[in-house]
Amino acid sequence: MDGCEPDEIARAIAAHGSWKLQLVDAVRKLWDSVRQAADAEACPFGRWLHETVGADAAPGNSADVQGLHAEFHRLASEVVELAVAGRAAEAQTAMSASSRFAAASAALTLALVRWQDRAA
Repeated sequence: MDGCEPDEIARAIAAHGSWKLQLVDAVRKLWDSVRQAADAEACPFGRWLHETVGADAAPGNSADVQGLHAEFHRLASEVVELAVAGRAAEAQTAMSASSRFAAASAALTLALVRWQDRAA
């Protein structure tokens, strides 16, 4: 024998089983993060926009903002997918100041400011 007691081995098996459950939970949470990042109505602003404006927004302020917000979330989900895939450097690049994500964020903010100015 190698000096291990049966109870020690049983505890090791149980600990490893517990670790595998944690791994499954972590993968599920990462998948949920990707899905949530892609869902424009998952964030409080998106819910407010949908509830306030609705899906049938007329062209202009709210419709523009809805489209820009959806694009922002689409690009955000790409960043999360890169991070989940272990491609951290690419995820960082995808969020850099010169990225499509940054451009989408700036366009959304500008559209919101313009909407706010017109509403005042």
